[in-house]
Amino acid sequence: MGSTKPVRVDVRVLSSTNQDIRRMIERKLFRNDLYYRLNTMEITLPPLRERKPDIPLLIEMILQDLTHDMGKNVMNVSKMALQLFLNYNYPGNVRELKNILENAVALCENTTIHHYDLPQVLIEEHSTDSLLSGSMTLSNSLKPLAVIERKTILEFLDQCQWDMKETAKLLNIDKSTLWRKMKKYNLSPTT
Repeated sequence: MGSTKPVRVDVRVLSSTNQDIRRMIERKLFRNDLYYRLNTMEITLPPLRERKPDIPLLIEMILQDLTHDMGKNVMNVSKMALQLFLNYNYPGNVRELKNILENAVALCENTTIHHYDLPQVLIEEHSTDSLLSGSMTLSNSLKPLAVIERKTILEFLDQCQWDMKETAKLLNIDKSTLWRKMKKYNLSPTT
């Protein structure tokens, strides 16, 4: 900037959108020459509502960051609160999940986020009575997030008739990762 001599640079531009760019080009709302300059490689990431198995892991990761940044020791989510997280559709995707958790950590008065620490929008979507009568059981030896992860893996394994390759594909994880998690949670076809 401001120099009279050209300077060589090596940059990569990463851009993202929630719009259908091809449709915008057709409607002359986006320049096609710019699109073809930017579109070297396209990665389509499904919305969070289509990746429910990711939610417990995202919660765990986001909580670690938030507790460090906010100076609080909130590392657990109650069974009912976790069920609310899993049932919500997240129109704002991962950004909305992070905002909800940040709000919950700020309101939380102990080390566990409960349903009453969550915004009303999560609670209104599903009645508390249906959550209390849910089929989730907690094991004393596992943290609540691990319980959800174990249950999710087990459900996908059952759905795929214990075909590990198909299960790993549906969970969007590597087959070796699935095997390690099965070993960690002591999962077998007789479970």
